Amino acid sequence: MSSTESININSLHELQLQMPRIVPAVNANPGLALAAAANPLLALEQLGYKLSSPAQAEIERYARFGPDNLKRLAELEAEFGKLLTTKTMPADPSEARALFEKSGHEPSDKAAANTKTTLKPAKNQSLTTSLAAIFASKVLAEDEEKKLLRELSAQHPGLPLLYQYRKIHRQRPVFASRSAFESILAGEKNTLVDQVEFSLSRHRDTAKKHSTD
Repeated sequence: MSSTESININSLHELQLQMPRIVPAVNANPGLALAAAANPLLALEQLGYKLSSPAQAEIERYARFGPDNLKRLAELEAEFGKLLTTKTMPADPSEARALFEKSGHEPSDKAAANTKTTLKPAKNQSLTTSLAAIFASKVLAEDEEKKLLRELSAQHPGLPLLYQYRKIHRQRPVFASRSAFESILAGEKNTLVDQVEFSLSRHRDTAKKHSTD
């Protein structure tokens, strides 16, 4: 641990260069490996590494989503931004509602009767209902999801894009809080796995989780 105390990390690339030293250090401590699976940034801090704010944001997004999902998120953000003339994705239903209403949708959930309206009413789907489904934590079956996407597309092309964006975020939950991380590290918090082994691959670093039976 003392060997890493003076090492500052200012980018994802700098972290990747340190991985041959980090991986053995994490795997040598089973408790830390479990905690690292819940919050790898705090695990790095535990090892003595210091991350700059830009590096922390970059590493968190990469560790949470991976390169493939990050590419897809960027595509969805760009496409959604063109449709709704925004540079950021809405973080909650109220913010999303404001964007769609600004695009021409009336607060009453009925399409405005003029040529500027871009949101069309679906037979059994209101904007409020659509946004509730998009931001819900429920995991839909394949046939349910296809039905929902058809209904969203019938209202506005931006709605299915927002659904896909939120789906990726649901599948990649945020990192554990500091208190949860410390509880796992101390063996006080139960987890669904009893062993985690980190390894290096050519394109990314991976963690193998072994479930308890």
